[in-house]
Amino acid sequence: EEEILDAAMPLIKERLRLLKDVSEMVRFLYHEVPVPSAGELIPKKHDAASAAGLLQEARKILEDLEEQSTEDLEQRFQEAAEAMGAKLGALLMPVRVAVTGSSISPPLLESLKLLGKENTLSRIDAAIGVLANEENQT
Repeated sequence: EEEILDAAMPLIKERLRLLKDVSEMVRFLYHEVPVPSAGELIPKKHDAASAAGLLQEARKILEDLEEQSTEDLEQRFQEAAEAMGAKLGALLMPVRVAVTGSSISPPLLESLKLLGKENTLSRIDAAIGVLANEENQT
């Protein structure tokens, strides 16, 4: 736990206003986050089906999370967004919300590496399930 916090501190120090904010900013690294609602996972100008597609593409990129540098991840996300005709932010937003439980977090790719592949993919899978349920209801 201490190693994770030591690694997270450089990521959050610029975003900190008060020291008491540390625990909330890194909570997702230590505790399960509630599965977000479909509305929280859908980027602007997208629907449940396209948001699920974005998360599925992100999941493919993150399959080998531990073997990639953050620079490699960023490039792969950028290429995927372009190939899908989406903005990078639209691709990363549902990932951020699914994994951290918030639309605001420390730098995403570094946070994913700290959280680890298993937890990252599990949270993305849960979010895809929420979007699939939303899609089936409409």
